[in-house]
Amino acid sequence: MKRELLNIKKTGRNKIDHDLNLKINVFKTLRQENVLMKDYINLLENRIIFLEGVILEKTKNKS
Repeated sequence: MKRELLNIKKTGRNKIDHDLNLKINVFKTLRQENVLMKDYINLLENRIIFLEGVILEKTKNKS
């Protein structure tokens, strides 16, 4: 009986640890995706600035 209770406690603890590790991994993944999205947005902003410069140059040359 004691052994069964110890196994149940151990199994429960392992399940909690496993669930916690899954949540931590999900959080890390979301944080990494957030960083990647910020980098992507930064690249898009730089591209927009570059294209605005190209448009200004072309309009200056036409004038």
